[in-house]
Formats: sequence, structure tokens, C-alpha cells
Amino acid sequence: MKEYLSLLLAAVLAALGSTALAQGPPPDDFPPLPEVIKGYEAVPSSDQTNPRGLFNMWKRDKDAQLLVELPKMFQGKRYFVALTVSSGDEYAGLQAGEWVIEWRRYDKRLAVLAPNLDIRAARLDGIEISTNNGRIKVEGFAGQLKARTSNGVIRINGHSGPVLLQTSNGAIDARNIGTPAELETSNGTVEASLASGQDGPVSVRTSNGGVRLELPVSWSGHVEAETSNGRVNLEGGGRSKNIAIDQAHGTMDIDGAGKSKASILSSNGNVRVTALATK
Repeated sequence: MKEYLSLLLAAVLAALGSTALAQGPPPDDFPPLPEVIKGYEAVPSSDQTNPRGLFNMWKRDKDAQLLVELPKMFQGKRYFVALTVSSGDEYAGLQAGEWVIEWRRYDKRLAVLAPNLDIRAARLDGIEISTNNGRIKVEGFAGQLKARTSNGVIRINGHSGPVLLQTSNGAIDARNIGTPAELETSNGTVEASLASGQDGPVSVRTSNGGVRLELPVSWSGHVEAETSNGRVNLEGGGRSKNIAIDQAHGTMDIDGAGKSKASILSSNGNVRVTALATK
């Protein structure tokens, strides 16, 4: 990710003749745009609302150069950058990380800044966190946790107590969490594991992403998993009964039909549930 950010910054610094830099020093201080992009090839870009795309871009393949033209009113605006893995991973093509960035001008140079939008909490008795645009990270506490973000990743590590995690656009990474647990994202993967000793109900929902859930030895009950586009894999750790899997749907009972229930649903992605074996 750092390499990508460096490339993005270098690309904009290279475009000193772009519209963005015409706001400050007199125009004569910079070469005209046609001269700057001479020898470059335009890169077609568009989005869902504007056929012209967010930025104008040009490339030069022989030395891997990229020029970007920022809009006139670029200063003071923040941009959300969604990252994806193009290949080599089970969840390739889905969002896996993000930045919120803004551009700031220093004389004839541009800088990429990443404002600190994180919310971090540690060792609290109970918390409720809500943010419209930022990541949430919580570590090591006992008590009720509610964390919601409209656009960002949620990471939890070390928790006991009821937990509710919701994000509209981002992954959920929840390790050693308490129960009852409700995890939901509209666009992102979910990787979760219950802490040792937890035996309450679990609900996981994602509209676009895979799910991996690990159940501790202390957990017993009924597991039901389903995906609209992908495969379901259930591993009972030698403690399962009544396993039934039909590629996109599966159920199993851990240590018989216990009191708890784990419900996992993905609209687009593989689902894997693993129950740890008794030592």
C-alpha cells in the first residue's frame, strides 16, 4: 500500500503543468498542459456518475510514467481510495483496505495527506462507537461493544461481552471476541473467531465478500451457512454431527444440538466455518 501511495504522489508531482497548479503562481511559472503531456497517451477513465471520470490521466509506457490532472478546486476536498487485490488470493477483486486522502500544496509541490480518522479504544468497560468515514480498532476490553462505520474497516482483538459490528463498505476482522456476536458488512470480507470460553449465538452477514468463522472448544450448537455465489465448507473438528452440505448451503451440529446457533450468510463469496477440536 505504501508503494501505491508513493506512486500516486509521484504521478501528481510529475504533472506540474496541470490545472491544479495553475491556482497559485502566475501561469508563466509552469509550462502549458499540452507541452507537459507531449509523448503521453491518454488513459480512459469513467465512474458510475461521470463518463469523464474523477481525474484526467496520461501514461508513458516506455519509462512507466503517469500524469494526473487534479480539478481546479482540489484543495480542501477528501477522497476515498478503495484498494483491491487483483489476483492470487481467494477474495481477489474485493475491497481489502482503504485510505481517505487529501492534497495539499506547498509552493510548487503537492503532498498527499492521510487525515487521522481512526477511532481506537483499549481496556474500556463498555463502548459505543460511530463514525461516517473512518476505520475502527478496539483492543482488550470487557463489556458491551457497538461499533458502526459507514465507510471503513473494523478490527477487534480481545473482547468479552456482547458485540455488534456494522460497516457499509469495508472488511470486518474480529479476533477473540465475545458473544452474542452480530457482524454485518454490505461490501467486504468477514474474518472472525470467538474467544475461548464463549458459547453464545453468532450472526454474520455480508452482501459481497467471503466469511471465515472459527468456533472455540467451548462452543456447542447448530451451525447454518449459506452463500448465493460461492462454496460452503464446514469443519467440525471431530465434534460435529448431522453434517449436510450442498455446495452453497450447509448445516452441522457441534457436540450435539446445543443451546447456541451460528448463522452465516454471504451473497457473493465462499463461507468457511471451523470448530476447534478438543485436545
